[in-house]
Amino acid sequence: MIVVKGVMDYAEPERHQGFRDFAARAAAEVLIGFLRKHLEPGGKTPADILSTNIRPPSSATNPGTLLNARYEVVPFLEDARLADLKKIEEWCSDGKPTSTRLFVGSGGVGKTRLFIEWTKRLREKGWFAGFLPDQISVDDLVILLTCPEPTLIVVDYAESRPELLAFLKGVAGRSLPRNVSLRVALLAREVADWWAVLLELDETVRQMLLGYEPVRLKPVPVEGPMRAQIWEHACKAFSDVRKKSMPTSHVDLKDERFNRLLYLHMAALASVDGLDVSADSLVNEIVAHEKRFWVKKFQEHHKSDDLAHTDFVARASRTVAAVTLYGGLSTVEQAEELNTRINGPTEKHFIRFLHSFYPGTGMDSQNRYLCGLEPDLLGEALVIG
Repeated sequence: MIVVKGVMDYAEPERHQGFRDFAARAAAEVLIGFLRKHLEPGGKTPADILSTNIRPPSSATNPGTLLNARYEVVPFLEDARLADLKKIEEWCSDGKPTSTRLFVGSGGVGKTRLFIEWTKRLREKGWFAGFLPDQISVDDLVILLTCPEPTLIVVDYAESRPELLAFLKGVAGRSLPRNVSLRVALLAREVADWWAVLLELDETVRQMLLGYEPVRLKPVPVEGPMRAQIWEHACKAFSDVRKKSMPTSHVDLKDERFNRLLYLHMAALASVDGLDVSADSLVNEIVAHEKRFWVKKFQEHHKSDDLAHTDFVARASRTVAAVTLYGGLSTVEQAEELNTRINGPTEKHFIRFLHSFYPGTGMDSQNRYLCGLEPDLLGEALVIG
């Protein structure tokens, strides 16, 4: 997701009519939500609202798919996250009925992947646990906040959520059931201006947020075997996908950028595919590799199209960058209209081909047809480049 919304959206509730009255309505609707849950057969539960953030396996093998944490191509390596998992577990089990905590880390450090794994583990223990969708109704929020079972709500890209303040007011004002745990994890890149503004807007929310210090997720240490272990772990996954042998030589992982999981995974993919692994050029090398997949796969599937390589790559880059900035598009018609407007590829199959690379998640209320290039570091590099 490329963040395009400003922090001041939090201070302008009049711009979000559907959420403006949420905090006031929440208490009044507690009983309604409780009755809906217990008296209506098949009533909605948090499991129907929260997303696992896991995408089904894809046949695509482009770098963007292989490196996207939501596809879980590289299995979770617990050894790399023992300290973070322990801290999250202690927070979830501390006995408080309601608690919200901020978890920060630079792009590619592994925030989303960590909480995909943790919510999965909580669900196995009987919790309702998952990621809050991009758009959600007031009724669904009432269901989340009045659930009589332990619940963890993860708010990814918290700094870009315009409805965050209204949501947190509802959490802070939660009155029932007090004997059941509700945890809200906010994920963001930094403790920055957006956080300072949030603390100033509502005293009840402020007190709730100050209940715990923000957690900065641990970078991968320079010393010791951990970086090499993560690199080898990812190499094994990518070698299996590519049906190639494991790389025979290790790479230099001392650069500070390799303290992020995504950089180590990119280095592993570059090693398997025979690309330049140096930290200075790694992101751009992977993006260029992504573009080569566009050309190769389009020609494989649409041999009759007259494809001029350089022109196709330039036009396709504009379209994918634009979709990435938009945060995805809901319909094929919207995607085709955008492609035409910015002079993207003219090949008639292009947008549906792009959907095979970047399908909409189908996991949130937007139900997007087409997503942009992920992970974020690749999408940002494509937009900037």
